[in-house]
Amino acid sequence: MNFKMNKAVLNNAIKKVSGAINPNTPIPALTGMHLAANQDSLTITGGDSDLFIRTFIPSDETEGVEIIEEGSIILPAKELAGIAQKMPKDLIAFATTDETKMQISSGKSNFTLNGANGSDYPKLPKVEGDSYPVKGQVLQELVEKTAYATSNMETRPVLTGANLFHQEGSIGMVATDSHRLSKVVGEEQLEGDISPVTIPEKTLQKLPKLIGDAETVHVKQTDSQIMFQTEEIQVFSRLLDGNYPQTDRLISAEHKTRLTTNRKDFLSSMERSTILAEKGKQIVTLEIKDENSGIFETIKLSHNSDEVGQSIEDIIVDETEGEEIKISFNAQFMIDALKRIDDEKVVIEFNGAMRPFIIKPENKTHFIQLILPVRTY
Repeated sequence: MNFKMNKAVLNNAIKKVSGAINPNTPIPALTGMHLAANQDSLTITGGDSDLFIRTFIPSDETEGVEIIEEGSIILPAKELAGIAQKMPKDLIAFATTDETKMQISSGKSNFTLNGANGSDYPKLPKVEGDSYPVKGQVLQELVEKTAYATSNMETRPVLTGANLFHQEGSIGMVATDSHRLSKVVGEEQLEGDISPVTIPEKTLQKLPKLIGDAETVHVKQTDSQIMFQTEEIQVFSRLLDGNYPQTDRLISAEHKTRLTTNRKDFLSSMERSTILAEKGKQIVTLEIKDENSGIFETIKLSHNSDEVGQSIEDIIVDETEGEEIKISFNAQFMIDALKRIDDEKVVIEFNGAMRPFIIKPENKTHFIQLILPVRTY
């Protein structure tokens, strides 16, 4: 195996693949990166059984890689990354001295890196069947607006991922930890019937940076695996077992109280309300009346701690309508929700002090977030 390649191109590929590698895996081969060269390209693969990432670097002496001799090898991931970052010149040369040793040189720097036979690397999952195309930006939005709401509790494993679904010709994603929920439906139309699948949060963490710039991402899925593919990368991920809960029944089309306000101003108020909050006790109370403190269209936001103190803030809002309400909830949940909205105005709809309430952009219907209130007495 013998090839030469640009340092920046190599480091970019290693950075993408590194996110899938678990140094504590019990499978020795998976602690390394698999490099395979043929006449068309160099592929670099990393994974941990649940998630594999493979990059393709085309055979191009100017922009990619110059393949001199075909072959494959497994190299230790951490050491390969360190060498690639610190090499002095823009061109790095790789040549195997036998099936398990790689000589790496650039300028006057030379390394010999001990690895393993390329044939020892586990076979990647087979994800057969037809694929469906999705714009990279659409997939990126789905993940970035929902993945934060996944659960970290293994008692309900299916909630530790986000559910990818097909609704009325569009692809969508929903995530919930049973205390909050985020659902977004892409505006892109798809053909065919696609079964809903639940993708682990670890995969969701990596996906936006890997596929967000791609014009088209081809998606394949089976009952246990999903694959995302662009011209430069493949991402293979196992899927979570179990039926995802029917979340639509939590989202009410009706409301008793409605609040419209500036998103950034409301976010700032929410962040101030947590200054006195102890970790794990970020509970605030929102009170909406026809008139608060003599100021029309004002709501009151408060936090009370017996140990630290109290905060009270009157917030001037654009509009309130419906019934008066006093409701308590986790302030950090509201902060997380507001940060995912891009619009200038945000709408919050309530159905009583102990019912879930909805947060959404003022002028968009495809993105809805939901928070469950808490009882403070």
